[in-house]
Amino acid sequence: MYASPSVAATAGRTRGLAPLDTPAHSLRSVSDDLRTQPGRRYGQLESVSGDVKIAARAIVGGATTTSGDIHVHEEAAVGPVSSVSGDLVVGNGAWVRSAETVSGDITLGLNVDVDEGVKSTSGTIRTGRGCRIQGDVKSVSGDIVLYATEVEGNIHVVSSDLTVAAGSQVSGGIHLYGTTNASCHLPRIVIGEHARVEGELVFESPVALYVHTTAHTGPIQGASPIVYSTPHPPHRPRLPMPPMTFDPGVQSVQWGPLMFGGSITISNIGCNYGNNYGGGWGNARR
Repeated sequence: MYASPSVAATAGRTRGLAPLDTPAHSLRSVSDDLRTQPGRRYGQLESVSGDVKIAARAIVGGATTTSGDIHVHEEAAVGPVSSVSGDLVVGNGAWVRSAETVSGDITLGLNVDVDEGVKSTSGTIRTGRGCRIQGDVKSVSGDIVLYATEVEGNIHVVSSDLTVAAGSQVSGGIHLYGTTNASCHLPRIVIGEHARVEGELVFESPVALYVHTTAHTGPIQGASPIVYSTPHPPHRPRLPMPPMTFDPGVQSVQWGPLMFGGSITISNIGCNYGNNYGGGWGNARR
């Protein structure tokens, strides 16, 4: 998987950080960026609003930020990586123990190893070819796109769109949990060409499920798959437009090319159609 027998590869394959003769030291900052040197060993890297940039082939005990981004460069080996609102970017051939955000996006390059799981509450999770995730992939509302990726655990979502793209393999199953929050977003679940999901697919809420003719899945509960054979699945079905009433004097909202003063009250369903129809609808309420 790795281009050279680097310390990152050694650390990744042994499920831990390889010991070096030089002592590891930690770096902490409130607002300044943190940077490491290539091939050096470090302890914990912690920042509040600054970015954390981990150089190629560096070995780091872990990296955390509150609002800063974390960049793990090629063939580095890092312990747990987490941010609240910052993005996580892991370069080709790197190893991380786990990756987690609240609202930040998580992007894994080619041939990235994750020893445990990948989790985001509302950020997008996207993996490159050859990635291996030995734990679960979890999201509440962020989209998940897996390209030719091996997931040894399960995939857990609530309202996320999920694409298990061509050549991906999921040893576990897919579980979409039900929610009491009204939403007009119909999750789109795609099992692509030659993809495999060995476990059960359980959907507690309505979804649009597309399964390629060459894909393999376990038993499916709660949805009827739409089978397709084209390179890309059909477009998502559009939900009907509910009748509208207007409550003046609250705030301005944009609907198409026009501006209206006031909020929009949806009389028949309590949800926001912004995700499906492309508009910001202000205060949409029952």
